Amino acid sequence: MTQMTVADELAVDLDIEKNMATSRNALQPVSEAFFSERVFLVAGHTFNNKDGGSRQQIISQLGPRDILNLKREPFNEYDGNAIRVLAGRGQIGYLPRAMAAVLRNIDLNVIAIQVESIGKSGNTLSCFVRLRIKKADMSATTIARLQEQLPESIK
Repeated sequence: MTQMTVADELAVDLDIEKNMATSRNALQPVSEAFFSERVFLVAGHTFNNKDGGSRQQIISQLGPRDILNLKREPFNEYDGNAIRVLAGRGQIGYLPRAMAAVLRNIDLNVIAIQVESIGKSGNTLSCFVRLRIKKADMSATTIARLQEQLPESIK
């Protein structure tokens, strides 16, 4: 698969975002167990991993409700707050930069993340994920701070 430029990836992302807008607007209210619940597109899904593995190949093997993991990448050359999104078979991308910045001081163990849907634009696959921040493990102070910091686009 041909490596896409950042501009190409953004164009694909925007096209997929338009197609997904209706389903995102129809989300059910967050359950009382969670502080926040959001569906978003994984960033960097068209790039290959450092080991040469194809993120597109990994995404092609995923299905709705597959559980994913998060891992901080503090030495990322582009974003010191970077958080990798991992499937059992490898990395599929990153949390969006704004979300990673807000979550920089939050224990990743209070976050549940799973595949929401796989999109396709041309030959490019994308992965929408559902991220939930669990309330039970957070203090009232932490919840208040998050409410202030979460960008409107991910509230």
